[in-house]
Amino acid sequence: MLQEEDNLIQNYSFTKSERLCSRKSIESLLREQNSHYHHPIKCYYLWEQKQKSSDQNQIAIAVPKKNFKKAVIRNRIKRRIREAYRLNKRQFLLDNLSKSDKKVNLLFYYTSKKEHDFALIEEALIAVLKDLTATQ
Repeated sequence: MLQEEDNLIQNYSFTKSERLCSRKSIESLLREQNSHYHHPIKCYYLWEQKQKSSDQNQIAIAVPKKNFKKAVIRNRIKRRIREAYRLNKRQFLLDNLSKSDKKVNLLFYYTSKKEHDFALIEEALIAVLKDLTATQ
């Protein structure tokens, strides 16, 4: 029972190892130009082979300063995207990729010029993740 709870907590967590921080990785992600779009989120993705079993899917989130001058609003949007990903990654990515030797790097880019609520962001992110698993 305790082991099942730990497993569930791990699946719904968002650890530092899941963040895409490498400038080189982000540039290669944008260079490939593979993307899916559902308003207000555009998702750039790049499939890679796992080097070792501990490799995880990694994500980065971008909200343009050009559209939102105040950092408070940009950070709020990033938190909403991160939370929507954290809640839905297991259903779409982890279950589909657990058997394969692939991982995916993702960049979620917020394209709208106005701030949307969590429900709309989550709906768009789910649609993007569905498209992504279909292209696998």
